[in-house]
Amino acid sequence: MKNNINRDHYFKSIEQSLLELKQQSITLLDLKIIDASLKELRKTAQVFAPLHHIRKVTVFGSARARPKDAIYRMAKAFAKEISKKGYMVMTGAGPGVMQAAHEGAGTPKSIGLNIQLPFEQTANPIIQGDAKLVNFKYFFNRKLTMVKESDALVLFPGGYGTQDELFETLTLLQTGKTRPTPLIVMEPKQNTYWKSWKKFISQSLLKRGLISKEDLSFVLFSTDVKDAVNFISFFYKNYHSIRYYQNALLIRVWRIPSPKELSKISKKFKDIL
Repeated sequence: MKNNINRDHYFKSIEQSLLELKQQSITLLDLKIIDASLKELRKTAQVFAPLHHIRKVTVFGSARARPKDAIYRMAKAFAKEISKKGYMVMTGAGPGVMQAAHEGAGTPKSIGLNIQLPFEQTANPIIQGDAKLVNFKYFFNRKLTMVKESDALVLFPGGYGTQDELFETLTLLQTGKTRPTPLIVMEPKQNTYWKSWKKFISQSLLKRGLISKEDLSFVLFSTDVKDAVNFISFFYKNYHSIRYYQNALLIRVWRIPSPKELSKISKKFKDIL
């Protein structure tokens, strides 16, 4: 009953916002943006409603990667292994690394969030036509969904889009605007993409005092599929979720920590407990 009351409250709030919108003098362009955004969010909620009980990993990376490339093969192998752990694999639904991840997971365990662009991109053949494919007009709705619905994010080498997703996720984690989430950057051992990225961040941001040393701890650098899968699995071994209630942060766990573990936690985080 309480849940229905809460739902009614938000429906009334949305209706009130729409009524107020009708009374305002706003441009046709703004109306189109609001209309399309609401439709996209409604469709997204419909697709994800039956999947909320399943953990998901979002995989990012270059759309230009080819099947013979090492990062393509690695993305496919990672998706295959993480799907064996019960996770679904979510991507931007395009070619390259995104298609590799869907190939590894298989269509039943794949989710696609495609962006509509003037000259590209159609969804890859693994997810094309599937009920779990959502097409977006706006990047901001797509990015919101990718972070909101993910229980872990894994990034392979890529271009502007991959870097955009990485920096936005780092910003959300740093500012506490998203829940704690495993964030892994992966590449084969012989690659230097993420090594170069880390060097740039260390020299251009950390060295200048623009970020703190702790900010680098949000990212796990990995060159091994098994290690990445184990890291995600271990993260959720006892941790379930968090929520804020008034002025308190509540951490939900599967089992109560032992007195020894509680003592260790109290000492390690004494500055905030």
